[in-house]
Amino acid sequence: MIRHGVMGGYSPVPDFKTNLNVVEAAAFAYQKLQSSPHHLKLSEQHVADFEIVGASQQVVAGLNFRLNLAFRDSLGGIVGSGATVVVYNHFGNLSVTSMSLN
Repeated sequence: MIRHGVMGGYSPVPDFKTNLNVVEAAAFAYQKLQSSPHHLKLSEQHVADFEIVGASQQVVAGLNFRLNLAFRDSLGGIVGSGATVVVYNHFGNLSVTSMSLN
């Protein structure tokens, strides 16, 4: 279920761990991080998986999802300081508009 916030502003997504749009955007973002210049740093930290630790959305011509991701190693431990990624969902077409490792 999509909850719409105030046009132009970000609003929290309270059910971000089960919200299918957020989960899809996070998986897309993680895939893009793995193929970005940040990949080397993630590899050095032995990142094996990710967890969504926060999400907010912005209503535009589609939706922006600002995602806070934590990274886990193969044993499930948190590694590094995570990332903040904005994924734009233009009616089903996803793109990453910004990404930064924290």
